[in-house]
Amino acid sequence: MYNPWYPNCVVQRSKKEKMGLKKKVKPLSRYIRRSLKQYFDDLNGTDPCDLHDQMTQELERHLFDYVLKHTNGNRSRAAAILGMSRSTLRKKLVQYELGVDGSRTLSRNPHC
Repeated sequence: MYNPWYPNCVVQRSKKEKMGLKKKVKPLSRYIRRSLKQYFDDLNGTDPCDLHDQMTQELERHLFDYVLKHTNGNRSRAAAILGMSRSTLRKKLVQYELGVDGSRTLSRNPHC
């Protein structure tokens, strides 16, 4: 299936799509802009420090956690979804202490 936000990426069709029930998905950039606006509004004029590093670490930590939940811990599939090698994913999981021993993850909801 063609992904309009990433034209070089082919994704598997969901069961709903196969049945003709399509859900309109908004680009991630829309959610990111909304979150950043809220973040800066909450700062109330104060300048953040090391924002790029903070954003990168927070995004990666939650992204890896959710993708692992989505794949039921299948690291090969998670690496494919993330567009990285399994060894790179493994290094990131160690860096963020996610799924290293199978017990520590961020979200407790199994239906992320």
